Amino acid sequence: MEKINNEIEDYKTIYEEMKEKWESSNRTRDMLLMCPDITEEEKQEQTLLYNSFKCKVALLAHEIKFLTQYKTGEMEANMLTKMNELMMDSLEADWVLLGQEDIKEDSELAIDSYEYYKDLFNEHHPSGSHHNCR
Repeated sequence: MEKINNEIEDYKTIYEEMKEKWESSNRTRDMLLMCPDITEEEKQEQTLLYNSFKCKVALLAHEIKFLTQYKTGEMEANMLTKMNELMMDSLEADWVLLGQEDIKEDSELAIDSYEYYKDLFNEHHPSGSHHNCR
């Protein structure tokens, strides 16, 4: 359980940092969108950056919730499905922002991460109540 506690604390730290970046990105985007000299490309770039941070914040919040519920033994039935959705949203936001060069590596990391959460989920739901998951 110490590993889970450490992961929760690590994710909380990362969450706070990412949330701050997301909020800063939002302020920057809002300011730039009011600037008459900003190009459509710059507007699009700011929106993509904002969306990337937003997806990461949502994923980190869910990872914290998932691990906390795992620790307490009171895991909601939809936790794994939601994890899968948020992981894909985050990957897709990054792919759009950064381009498609790292899709294979990112996909493999996402699959490994998903499998980890699936194993934890199955400890609490051995009947496999996550029909729409990998």
